[in-house]
Amino acid sequence: MSKNRYSVSFWIKIILIIFIIPSFLSLIYVNYSIQNNLREQVTKVKRDMLSLYMQQTDHLLDELDVSLNGFMAKNQNIVELQVSSDSNDRQLAKYDLYTQLTDFTFDTSKVNGFFVYSESDIIDDDFFTAVNSGGDLVNYNLESKRIQNKLLMAIQQGKLNTGRWFKWKFGEDYYLFRIVYDRNTYLGCYISLNGLLQPLEKINPGNQGFSFMTSLEGQILTDDPAGLIMLDLAESYHSIEMKLPAEDDRQKYLYVSAASDSADLCLVAMIPDKAVLAEYAKVSNVLIIISIIILALIPLSAILVQRGIYHPIGLLTRTMEEVKAGKVDIRADEKSKLKEFYVLSTTFNEMLDEMHHLKIHIYEQQLKEKEAHLQYLQLQIHPHFFLNCMSLMHSLAELGKYREIQKLSRSLVNYFRYMFKKANTMISVGEELQHIKNYMDIQMMRFPDGINYSINMDEELHDALIPPLSIQTFVENSIKYASDYNGKTKVLVNLEKLGSNIKVIVRDYGAGFPADVLTIINSDEDQFEGDETYRIGIRNVKERFKLIFGENAFIHFYNDHGSVTEYVIPIMKEEDADASN
Repeated sequence: MSKNRYSVSFWIKIILIIFIIPSFLSLIYVNYSIQNNLREQVTKVKRDMLSLYMQQTDHLLDELDVSLNGFMAKNQNIVELQVSSDSNDRQLAKYDLYTQLTDFTFDTSKVNGFFVYSESDIIDDDFFTAVNSGGDLVNYNLESKRIQNKLLMAIQQGKLNTGRWFKWKFGEDYYLFRIVYDRNTYLGCYISLNGLLQPLEKINPGNQGFSFMTSLEGQILTDDPAGLIMLDLAESYHSIEMKLPAEDDRQKYLYVSAASDSADLCLVAMIPDKAVLAEYAKVSNVLIIISIIILALIPLSAILVQRGIYHPIGLLTRTMEEVKAGKVDIRADEKSKLKEFYVLSTTFNEMLDEMHHLKIHIYEQQLKEKEAHLQYLQLQIHPHFFLNCMSLMHSLAELGKYREIQKLSRSLVNYFRYMFKKANTMISVGEELQHIKNYMDIQMMRFPDGINYSINMDEELHDALIPPLSIQTFVENSIKYASDYNGKTKVLVNLEKLGSNIKVIVRDYGAGFPADVLTIINSDEDQFEGDETYRIGIRNVKERFKLIFGENAFIHFYNDHGSVTEYVIPIMKEEDADASN
């Protein structure tokens, strides 16, 4: 096959690949695009929610900032602590101030507590707190002491920030503090960052993720189920793989953030990627179904193409190859459902029918020519035999041996009657052997005591059919060329059955075949050099065997103390002979 020619199956595979690859690439692109759009939409909604909540938190922080500054400037109890030296007045002022701050704490539920510290009275430790009963810090004395110690340490170190909200860490928790200062008096409030997240937890179910607070640099400030320490908050949203204690495996999370304008805070929401794509489940199922349908259509399409196109083409191709090999009786399949293949098959079969009829006609002409040729070959009698018989008859007449003349005449009549049989007529082994006996009787009358022959045959072969002269030809050759040094000739004919075949051996004890003649007669060449008898007799038999038996006939010539002719042909019955004829 030429390098630039390809089979139909190759092009079908190319077409299927061209169809399949873009389809799957399109599905992958659509799937990727939808997932990214969903992530962007969900994170946008979550970011908007965080921004709104952070705005509310900033509003709360700003209000507390204004309230603390106003309280510091206008509250008489604060002024009393700053200027009064009477202990009773100061105690009364602290009580009233505590009551006011406690009420303020209840009104501002997100604030864990307020505290006041005055440096006016060094002997009396003027530090007290008002704690929200709903706060995380329940031990009043411990809480008061911790804040006082932290405050005094910051004052002594000069690190107290009284200008804006800042964060302090107590134990494992972070708190936002806002402290205002005026005339040696510090008024402040603090808010638990974990407490700020509680409203978000109510609107953010566990299967939808979780939220926490970080600094603007990304340091985690509140409880975090994943145990993270830092996050990169530079992008609008990020993805991260992690494993929560309640989960079996690591999974992908998206996180978005919203920064505070009033404090060093950033609110972060972690959203499970599978929760985001849960909304995509229906679309994903549709795409999966489409993918399955496409995958199912691939073998189905291959089967349909195989049955509808490739199989008919393959059958037609094999039919053409067999016709090319000589099997003109075969026909293309006309069962194809495709109109084009049906027209192609029927047209091809019609062409084969015409070729077959033409070949039959040519073959019949060739058979007639062969028959005429075989008849011509069969009638090519060496004139010496006929002349010798006439000379022998004349000699017998001169001697008055009329009985011998009668016998010779009868033998000659039988001999020539057999010789003039139709060339393509099959005869029985018994008839062939009777003809050999007639021939040997004639020769023995010519050469009394000079010829010795014997015939051995399996009795079941008596009625088997063979071509005429297929044994007598080789016997005649032995009579002509196989006399020994005493001038005597001995010929043995043996016939035996080998399965469904006849094996014939004609042997003599003469000089054998010349080496050059042996080479030629064992070949398939038509022309024989040397004696004309070899060409007429041996080629005659070989051609008739080839015409009648084809490749089923075997003939071989060799020397073994004389010449030996051995051949094997099939046993033919009457109906086989009729078909051959």
